[in-house]
Amino acid sequence: MNVGKMRHRITFQRPTEEKDFLSGYKDDWFDVCTVWAQISPVSGKEYFSQVRETSVSHKIYCRYRPGITPRLRIKFKDRIFRIISVLNWDERNEGLTIMCEELVQ
Repeated sequence: MNVGKMRHRITFQRPTEEKDFLSGYKDDWFDVCTVWAQISPVSGKEYFSQVRETSVSHKIYCRYRPGITPRLRIKFKDRIFRIISVLNWDERNEGLTIMCEELVQ
């Protein structure tokens, strides 16, 4: 991965549960970290080959960071991405390929 292509600022967020006076609990998201990344939509061919298996719409590449799991989500500007899987490049802790589904808000 060419680090020069990492021109997007993304924020990893984790869910938190906060007490809500009326309904008990409410879901909220807490910022974990902000990093440089490359966001790439999957190609049409890749998309249609995966339609039956997953709903991956984007691949996000960034430098390795421990603790990035599908339990987190990614925020990019006003867009939200659900993490489907996280791949550690050659298990060398150098970079991550994150398979995501963009959520419609």
